[in-house]
Amino acid sequence: MTVYVGVKSDPIQYRYSFEWLFDLMAEENVFHLQLGSFTELFFLSDSYFEKLRATAESRRITISSVFTSHRELGGFLVEDPEFARITMRNSRRLIEIAEIVGSPVAGSSMGGVYRDRLWYRQEGVRRYIEGMKELMHDAKEHGLSWLTVEPMSCYAEPPCHSQEMISLMEEFRSYHAQNEDDTVQFGLCSDVLGGWSIFPGFISYYRPIKTCFPPPRSSAI
Repeated sequence: MTVYVGVKSDPIQYRYSFEWLFDLMAEENVFHLQLGSFTELFFLSDSYFEKLRATAESRRITISSVFTSHRELGGFLVEDPEFARITMRNSRRLIEIAEIVGSPVAGSSMGGVYRDRLWYRQEGVRRYIEGMKELMHDAKEHGLSWLTVEPMSCYAEPPCHSQEMISLMEEFRSYHAQNEDDTVQFGLCSDVLGGWSIFPGFISYYRPIKTCFPPPRSSAI
């Protein structure tokens, strides 16, 4: 497996231009970008992303992944079904954007369950799984290879520990195996290190996630 070092763009949001970032990356010989979402991203025209891709490629930069910067695709974990409908709509747009910029990967955080409604967590995860299975087909139609989810370090923001990650990945791996010609693969896109505090003095770390799914031939970090 080849691992490439890259950067995610969200730290420059509303502070610097993409041209500035691409110039800096090229100067530092870093050629992989994860395009982080921002408020306008879901509503910008295709031509904006076509220009963005051309600008990146003029500096030999590849947009290797498109990923949310916040929890804006977390509607499956909200009881109101309208949130889930909007999450599906915007997730489809994220997939379209990934196709336009030439990225084989799109992903997001699962979102968060309201802390005063933690009883909804199990149902929210079930709705998320159903939605992602549908989107695995959409992503395949748009030429992507992977959809991904970000592990978190809070019980209200699944998946938050290794057992939950493994269970989730096995669910998607099984579904992909049954629909291999019509779906993309599903994986994890995590921070370097995180942990879920189960009780004071004990932290369950992400470290076992490398066993959760077969890695692609090349991965961008």
